[in-house]
Amino acid sequence: MIEQRSASIQQVAANTNEISGQSIQAASKAQEGNKSVDQAVAQMTQIEQTVTKSAEVVAKLRERSKEIGQIVDAIAGIASQTNLLALNAAIEAARARTGTWLCCCGRGSAKLFNQAWM
Repeated sequence: MIEQRSASIQQVAANTNEISGQSIQAASKAQEGNKSVDQAVAQMTQIEQTVTKSAEVVAKLRERSKEIGQIVDAIAGIASQTNLLALNAAIEAARARTGTWLCCCGRGSAKLFNQAWM
């Protein structure tokens, strides 16, 4: 009976040692997992910062695009007015050429008209 109890105690001690070893391994794996989670969180934080900066850049680009659009509209307006002025100058030059517009500017416009259209 003492031998059986001694064998049982030795078996319990062996099981306890095995469980202790497994517990140490589990704790080690848990620490590795914790490090992995920390790294993942750090990477996600970095991604968040990059996305935030990208969003800021896109917002600035949107504003600059609006400004460029306004400049293009202004240039288009100026071009339209310039075309109207050129048309008016051509009409006046044609008048000067036909003699219906007689002044010093008319003759100059007529010369320009002849050079441009002939």
